[in-house]
Amino acid sequence: MSIKSLNHNHMIYVLIALGNWDERYKETRHNFGFMLADFISYKLKKGFSRLPFGEYMSFELSEKEDRKRLYIFKGKTYINMSGGTARKFISFLREIAREEKKGESEITKMMVREDVSVSEGKSEEVMDSESDMDSKINVDDMLIFVAHDDSSIPFGRIKISWDGGSGGHKGVLSIIEKIGKENVRIKLGIGAPPQKGELVDYVLSPFSPEERKYIPIILDGTFSAIRTAIEESVEKAMSLYNSINFIEKENL
Repeated sequence: MSIKSLNHNHMIYVLIALGNWDERYKETRHNFGFMLADFISYKLKKGFSRLPFGEYMSFELSEKEDRKRLYIFKGKTYINMSGGTARKFISFLREIAREEKKGESEITKMMVREDVSVSEGKSEEVMDSESDMDSKINVDDMLIFVAHDDSSIPFGRIKISWDGGSGGHKGVLSIIEKIGKENVRIKLGIGAPPQKGELVDYVLSPFSPEERKYIPIILDGTFSAIRTAIEESVEKAMSLYNSINFIEKENL
């Protein structure tokens, strides 16, 4: 599927945020994806609902007639194994769709309400039904965004891309292995480490105090880019946001 062939009229929109679930890594560069999910939750004043393999929230992007809904998911795992929990969440969404078609709306109501936890038994049932399959799960009717840190992009910039490789990011590689590569990458720049060979320590270290001042600005701009991609087109979001340096823009 090419980016131009996406049918936005019947899409399920999913943002998979990458990060390490462990509290020790909460403020590190490698958790930039999780930070984006948390920022959106804070901005919209919507909480996350818990699943055995992570947590999610959902909301409608606009009050237009087509009313597109975005699901945001954080996997309860380490970043290098993100694909497994992402696959389970997609299976969970597929179960929701099946329930809606059958008119069994109880689980759907819980899905829409962010202030309650979904039945753990139901979630485990979904998880067991598809998580052990070797083949990639069908995502043809989904527009999936994967938000993650990227050390090849300067801090203050983002890059939106489609259908690419992992770029050496093991979390993205895990996503590709479990759900495929046909998704929109939201690459959040963290800049390169000061010295070569220090990448692991660098991504697992906190942002500097100077960098932290700009994180809300970067995340707000990234959220706007995602909205543009869904409400208009991914190509338009690329053209508008891939050239922006949010720090320079703030300091103008």
